[in-house]
Amino acid sequence: MRDGHPARMRAAWAADKAKLKNVGLHTLRHSAATAMLENGVNLKAVSEALRHSSIAITGDVYAHISENTLRSAMATLAIAIGL
Repeated sequence: MRDGHPARMRAAWAADKAKLKNVGLHTLRHSAATAMLENGVNLKAVSEALRHSSIAITGDVYAHISENTLRSAMATLAIAIGL
């Protein structure tokens, strides 16, 4: 959808550049946040990048971490406590 709204225009440009078809602003935003979190970006940093008013909002929306992310977190904990 190219309705002239600056954010939607930037999202359309990004989707075109990535050769993605029929991908909207919300999908790109959600995918970017998920990719950042699954690649170790701090929740506070993601929250600020998304301009959420509170880190709690980001945590609530993106609490659905992947199985791999959870495994990685547990492995990091195990190393930290000497297991």
